[in-house]
Amino acid sequence: MIIGRWIQQFDQWLNRLTTGVSFHGGVHPAQHKLISTHQPIQTPPLADKLIISLTQHVGPASIPLVEVGQRVLGGELIARCAPPLGVPLHASTSGVIVDIGDYPTSHPSGLPGPCIVLQPDGLHELKVFQPKDRPNSVQSLKAILLHAGIIGMGGAGFPSFRKIANKAGQIHTLIVNAAECEPYITCDDMLMRERPHEIIEGALITAHALGATKVIIGIEDNKPEAALAMRQYRPMPESDTHIQVEVTVVPTIYPMGSANQLITQLTGNEIPSDAHSTDLGLVMFNVATLAAVYRAVIIGKPVMSRVVTVTGFAIDKPCNVEVPIGTPFEHLVNWAGLQTPHAPWLMGGPMMGTPIHHPQTPVIKTSNCILVNLPEPESETLPCIRCGACMDACPINLLPQQLYWHAKAEALDKLEALHLKDCIECGCCAYVCPSQIPLVQYYRHAKVAVKKDKAEKDAQQRAKQRHEAQLARKEQEAREKAERLAAKRAAMMAAEQAENTANEAPKELT
Repeated sequence: MIIGRWIQQFDQWLNRLTTGVSFHGGVHPAQHKLISTHQPIQTPPLADKLIISLTQHVGPASIPLVEVGQRVLGGELIARCAPPLGVPLHASTSGVIVDIGDYPTSHPSGLPGPCIVLQPDGLHELKVFQPKDRPNSVQSLKAILLHAGIIGMGGAGFPSFRKIANKAGQIHTLIVNAAECEPYITCDDMLMRERPHEIIEGALITAHALGATKVIIGIEDNKPEAALAMRQYRPMPESDTHIQVEVTVVPTIYPMGSANQLITQLTGNEIPSDAHSTDLGLVMFNVATLAAVYRAVIIGKPVMSRVVTVTGFAIDKPCNVEVPIGTPFEHLVNWAGLQTPHAPWLMGGPMMGTPIHHPQTPVIKTSNCILVNLPEPESETLPCIRCGACMDACPINLLPQQLYWHAKAEALDKLEALHLKDCIECGCCAYVCPSQIPLVQYYRHAKVAVKKDKAEKDAQQRAKQRHEAQLARKEQEAREKAERLAAKRAAMMAAEQAENTANEAPKELT
């Protein structure tokens, strides 16, 4: 067993050496990308209703600014942001607001969430904003990112205006995440092939405002057409020509598209678990996010649509489509041709995708893929055989087997000691597990438990501090009261003594 582990580790080391991968672990799942890249980005017919979720991003739900029955224009503000991590929402097209309430969302729980339902009128009337100039400062860039409702559109959903540093010069390199490493997903690939100008110009606009001097675009080597298109593009005359743009082809391995792994691959820097890339002068944006920056600055359009991959072996015509935010998944799947009615649906890829529980679930800003594959036969979960394959595959260098045991035992303190919070839930461990153990599910539940336990402990600590402060305040009040009483008694005794002295003085004279 030990010799087998040594051989396995040596093979993995040799593989990293020969392939040029700079980080530990990773897997090579079947790509299945060619099935959706044989035709350009399509534009399906407009859906009858657009369900615009108010929870498009990390952070609290946006707050509606419209009423039922109100007509809006495309690009018009329909919901304001809720601080600190909110972003505003805009109408995806012109039409009438027909409802505001709870509708299906892509949340893993499958529970409905607050949405604004827009009935398009087919006129496509727009209300765009136009920045006065290209942003020349960090603050002006942040204002545009916030005003346009731009978030991380690669899947994270973190508001982009909160991602960048507050002062110019803190960032020297902008990294463009064009790896798109998860199987089936090709929306970024097609965006680079057809619209390299949007991505590179968006990157140059962002880098200029940040004071960065370099842009590095990391593309996996299974996208030669995209890499060629990005290399052949020549920036606009008004772009900052002092910024160096470098297109770097990286090895195809999952999860190359994870932020820390791609940074390590491109720069050689490893981001500590308690730090951020901005601490090293680096910031990363997805290609779709930078294309949104271009449209906001040059065209004056907020985020109203996105490119989505509709794919899977249960789809008749897999393709990439550009659709308004709020388009129901069912509308796209039916348009692309659903071959197997009872096939499972995922938002995202097979490694990190979220199960879709309702066909009317709408496209949100982070919906990069709708994957509809043929049902797989249920596999039996077997006991862990302690093979160590999960540890070899983990790109974060964690101990998945130990995390699994402690997650089952709900040993929360041990989970924190093993850096459970650093797990990116990429699914590499579950992918290589011969026992078919759904490891990531255990980690997700454990993270929720750890977070809840920490919140309870924090609440208890705050309650203890409030109680101790109350006791200290009462003790202080008691001391002050005793001191006042003592001072009052002393004053009364002094006054009484003075009175007695005054009364005795005449007797002595007589």
